[in-house]
Amino acid sequence: MGVWGRSNALLLAALLLSGSGLSACSDATGPHIDALVPGRAPAGAIVEVVGERFNGTERTVAFGGAAAKVLVWGDKRARVIVPAGKTGLTPVVVKVDGQVSNPVDFYSTNATADGGS
Repeated sequence: MGVWGRSNALLLAALLLSGSGLSACSDATGPHIDALVPGRAPAGAIVEVVGERFNGTERTVAFGGAAAKVLVWGDKRARVIVPAGKTGLTPVVVKVDGQVSNPVDFYSTNATADGGS
């Protein structure tokens, strides 16, 4: 599968997992994720989503379809809390005014941020 085919397959998988039913953004006007910092953390941890075009009226961040609590929004960053219930490799997407970003893989560990499991 070529690079374009694999990217589309990953995006489709993220959309199916999120249950949004929305079409993904394929142009340079919608949100785009460049990185997740850190790229691995437990539920309850704070993660910074770094990218661009995060400004909008309706905005969400989802980890494998589970909505994350957003602490801070900016045009190029969102600071969120990793939601509980997902472990292992999970696609993260940002949705702004109905446009869905590219999915970026995040590894959610079994432990919680407060040290429990």
